[in-house]
Amino acid sequence: LTPNLTLDKESYVLLLGSGYTSEACIQFLTRDPLMRLSVASNEESKLSALEKKYSCKTHLLILPDERDKLLGLVSKHDVVISLLPTFLHSIVVEAVVEQSKHLVTSSYASEEIRKFDSLAKDRNLILLNEMGLDPGIDHMLAHTEINKVHDKGGKVVSYTSWVGGLPAPEHADNPLKYKFTWCPVSALSNVWNPVKYLKEGQTLEGKGGTLLDHLEDIRVSKDLRFEAFPNRDSLIYKEEYGLSNVTTLIRGSLRYHGHMKILNALKDLKLIDSTPLQHSHAQTWSSYLLRVLGREQEERDKLVEIVGEKLDEDQELMSAIHELGLLSDTPIEVLSSPIETLARFIEDKYPFKSDERDLVVLLNIIVAEYEEGVRTCTTATLIEYGVVIGFSAMSRCVG
Repeated sequence: LTPNLTLDKESYVLLLGSGYTSEACIQFLTRDPLMRLSVASNEESKLSALEKKYSCKTHLLILPDERDKLLGLVSKHDVVISLLPTFLHSIVVEAVVEQSKHLVTSSYASEEIRKFDSLAKDRNLILLNEMGLDPGIDHMLAHTEINKVHDKGGKVVSYTSWVGGLPAPEHADNPLKYKFTWCPVSALSNVWNPVKYLKEGQTLEGKGGTLLDHLEDIRVSKDLRFEAFPNRDSLIYKEEYGLSNVTTLIRGSLRYHGHMKILNALKDLKLIDSTPLQHSHAQTWSSYLLRVLGREQEERDKLVEIVGEKLDEDQELMSAIHELGLLSDTPIEVLSSPIETLARFIEDKYPFKSDERDLVVLLNIIVAEYEEGVRTCTTATLIEYGVVIGFSAMSRCVG
């Protein structure tokens, strides 16, 4: 849908999700008058605003509960685009294949999605995944540079890819040095993902919650320096990228220095936990934290001491926890699990202000070897800032 490409007939597209990355996609799709776009999500106020702003229909949809409603919506469209959190894609792909429709997502092709591959092929359906920023643009840059090496008769011996979606440096003004530009729960839960990668010929692994042991210091430019950590299983891309000779293979994420230490502390306080917390009637952070830690409400006066013991009396961490408001009597909205409750709280406490912008950074580093031992190092870099009173960089790169 560029200025020199228009649809020649009506096309019916269903977009699932109205979160951080959705609006740029909506704006892009509705450029063409023949596009018939519907947007479905569980956020009624956002849907109402989108319907007033764009030429689209909207539908309130609560997943995973309203599966029959999802099936009905899918049946009326040609293509489904899902910008929902990853954990909902299993129900989405099932509905799409059942209704013989095509699917595009910005998320990883999970095992739940891959198990529909054979059936989708039998029905001539397209299940197009990993079409966002990471995964997505990073893949395209990787294949472009790797193919150049292979075309010249070389072999790639080292491939590293780092991606971060962050506030611009001047707006990283809270203890986490982070603000949400994509699914808050997913952003926080990175600390729980087990990792596997190849470094200088050694296969290294880390269990969920041990990413502090795998941090690297990465400088992207004179003014942009980050801490970096591996993301999931990098080794699955060895075959996919055609890297049979590689000795280093890492795909990872970027954050400002200090972020992971605080996120690890939140994990130690059992707040990065997706386990439903039953019978919690806490009204404030102090009472909720006591509940999460399995302590009695009568121990409210000892909360600072309790948290201090959990964090080995690290004063930098204690100061951050205080500043976040987690030891206070600040009222909170208790959701089904600690990580959801924390994500909603941080999202509300530290939103992007109207005059603030985000930042997307992507850095691919490829070391190649040619005949007679000649080596080259090539970098492919994307640095994209959001537009104040416009679309965020993350929305433009993903949506």
